[in-house]
Amino acid sequence: MFLIGACCFTAASMLCAVSVSSGMLIGARGLQGLFGAVMIPQGLGIIKEMFDGKELGRAFGMFGPVMGLSTVGGPVLAGALVDADLFTLHWAGTEVTIWQTARALIIAGLGIGLVMGPFFDTVLSAVEPHETGTASGTLTAAQQLGSALGSAVLGTVFYSALGSQGVTSPGYARTMQITLGSGAGLLARAFLASFLLPHPARTNEH
Repeated sequence: MFLIGACCFTAASMLCAVSVSSGMLIGARGLQGLFGAVMIPQGLGIIKEMFDGKELGRAFGMFGPVMGLSTVGGPVLAGALVDADLFTLHWAGTEVTIWQTARALIIAGLGIGLVMGPFFDTVLSAVEPHETGTASGTLTAAQQLGSALGSAVLGTVFYSALGSQGVTSPGYARTMQITLGSGAGLLARAFLASFLLPHPARTNEH
């Protein structure tokens, strides 16, 4: 299943690259999400089967930062390719460069990695081996749902604030302050809620 997901995700990515319309691009992105959902739980299950005890914690400790950095590394690399305009396709439409957003994206990726690694470890360490696949799929679905809801909430806050502040440079600045403050508040609540998670169940090592 992991290989099927990886191959089909790659094919869907190629479809995104050669899309000739917005409808085709949206459809290809939908396929990416579908086959990503097939691939990621299998990867988590493989980690769970290959490692045990303290090694499982270390494995997820590496998995989290890699996932986080790859999440933000993709847009940074894509921005670099668009900015380079290798085949004179004239995709770049603004004067904002990737270096203006790269630092923030890298920090966000590290934050995601530092949170998600221990979270996966906590959840999957308490799961029986035969339930690893189901637990991984449920965990991935919950993660994606949380990401979608977070984006929807912050997007609503942004556009509501922009409507009241006005479409001007000061208005955009104030809107970003409000949106970032809201995001920081959600992160603080998630941090406090993390203390309610049970401690990972570990087998005694001799």
